[in-house]
Amino acid sequence: MASLNRVELIGNVGQAPELRHTPSGMPVLRLSVATNERRKDKKTGEVIENTQWHQVTFFGQQAEFISQYIGKGREVYVEARLEYGRYEKDGETVYTTDVIGRRIMPLGSAAGGQKGAPSAPLAEDDDVPF
Repeated sequence: MASLNRVELIGNVGQAPELRHTPSGMPVLRLSVATNERRKDKKTGEVIENTQWHQVTFFGQQAEFISQYIGKGREVYVEARLEYGRYEKDGETVYTTDVIGRRIMPLGSAAGGQKGAPSAPLAEDDDVPF
C-alpha cells in the first residue's frame, strides 16, 4: 500500500534564519514561513487576511544553504513532511507537530534575501534523518 506524507508551502520568510549545530556537528536550521489567505466577509464585503506561521526545520547542507542565501522577506517554496511527537511536562502530555523540510526553492526576486541566491530547487538532502 502506498503512503504519502508531504506538506507544500509557498510564503515569505519571517525572520532571518539562524543556523545551529547539534553536538555531533550536524547543521540544523529553523525557518519561519508565513502563508496568507484572503477572503471577503459576506456581510460587510471587507477583505479579511489571515496569516499562518509555519516553523520548518532543515538539516545538513540545506540548512547551510538557507543560512547563506535566504533572508527575511524572501518568497520561498518549501516541500516538507510532518512528524508527530509527545513528551511529558509538569505531569501533562504535550503533543507536537514538526514540519521537517525536504526541499526549498527561492521564488521571485532576491528582495528580502541575499543577492545572487540561486533560483533553482535544491535536491533532497542526504543528511536529513528520515
